[in-house]
Amino acid sequence: MKKNFFTLILFFCSTISFSNTNLNQFDYSVVFVGNFENDIVSLSINKVLLVNHYKITNVDSIKKEHLSLTQSGKEIKIFYNGRKITKSKIEVDFVIDIDITVNRKLKKIKIDLRKGKVILIDYCINDNKSPDIKKISIEQIQEPVILM
Repeated sequence: MKKNFFTLILFFCSTISFSNTNLNQFDYSVVFVGNFENDIVSLSINKVLLVNHYKITNVDSIKKEHLSLTQSGKEIKIFYNGRKITKSKIEVDFVIDIDITVNRKLKKIKIDLRKGKVILIDYCINDNKSPDIKKISIEQIQEPVILM
């Protein structure tokens, strides 16, 4: 059931995230998928703060508190709460450093873009511990998912 829910959220968020971009010409994309519920998120890529204390609720697909960003051309487009915010491009090589803070819990990761340019971030229940404890999980995919 959890896998089906994650897949459904993945398809929904990917459709929103990639509907406004040139699909063949993007450097990378970060999509926050399921299980965020009134969580406060900050995101830095290569030490550049892009998202600072955004509140995300995406357990309900009707609400507009979703968050995704895509770097293409000379800019980064951040899609949040039904709006589009544009920031300057961050120079990247094949490996990028990502710092994600969810509710004041920091997670640092290195992403090799040769393994996939789409980065999915989930805030899921930790199976080994109490159902109230969540962990950040990261997944990379090669190409965006498009629903027709």
